[in-house]
Formats: sequence, structure tokens, C-alpha cells
Amino acid sequence: MTLRPACDDEQAYVLALIRRNMDAYYRRHGIVWQQALFDASWHETDNFILQGDGEPVGVLRRVVDSSAVYIRDLQIDVAYQGRGIVTFALECCRQWARDAGLAEVRLRVFVDNPAQALYRREGFVEIRRDALLVSMSCRVAAGPDAQKRTERPSTV
Repeated sequence: MTLRPACDDEQAYVLALIRRNMDAYYRRHGIVWQQALFDASWHETDNFILQGDGEPVGVLRRVVDSSAVYIRDLQIDVAYQGRGIVTFALECCRQWARDAGLAEVRLRVFVDNPAQALYRREGFVEIRRDALLVSMSCRVAAGPDAQKRTERPSTV
């Protein structure tokens, strides 16, 4: 399994996978797809392609700020679900957080999405819930390099 930056010419693949995976949730919750929002978000997020055996099998979209790594989309092609790809992607996100000296990874999921159970097994806890979405967070232990960046020099 590998994760690589998505190219602009892969935007159609990313869009198709998200639409295919999320269509039932959007219909069930009465949400209308807004293409303009997706188009604008393409340049506001870091977009990655998950690959298995050289083939695209999923998409990860993230935003990083001074407090956390935020997963905006994590979509796996249905033909490849249940193979540990989400676990791999979440570990990549935790590593990005550690490398940046950040304390957590966050995501949101529909209230009726069974992926919540997987996220809980991966260490995510619910931090907020409304009628539509559950916000979840996973605390990340800082790596040794992050600790060095945040330590104050000792004084003699």
C-alpha cells in the first residue's frame, strides 16, 4: 500500500469515488451535491491517492493547521474495503501529526456511517455529535523529533 499526492488530472477519479461512496448518505439525509464546493475545496486540501499494486484504491483529503490534521475525505473503493487500507491511511495521518508536533487527528462522519466502529478501534473518540455528523478525534503522542522542536533550551 502506498499514498501519493493526487495530480490535478485525477480530480475526476476523486470526485467519482466520493460521489459513488457518499451518494446513499446524501440521499438519505436530503443533501444536494454542490459541485462548486468540491471544486473550490480541491485547492484548499491536500489530496492523496491510495494505491495497492500500482492501482488507485482510495482517496485521502486532509487539511493541516496549527492544532491538528483534519481528514476531510477518506474514501476506499468498495472492491478494496476490508483490506486494512483505512488503517494504513489513518496511520499516515497520525505520522503527519507527529512529524508536525500536533496533538491530534480529527474527522467527521455521518451519524449512520458504520465506519465509526473502525475509527473507534483505531483510537478515535467522539467529541461532538449533531443530528447529521459525529466529530471524532484521535490523540497523537508526539514523536522524538516533535519533542525536540518544542523543548526549551536549558539554562545554566
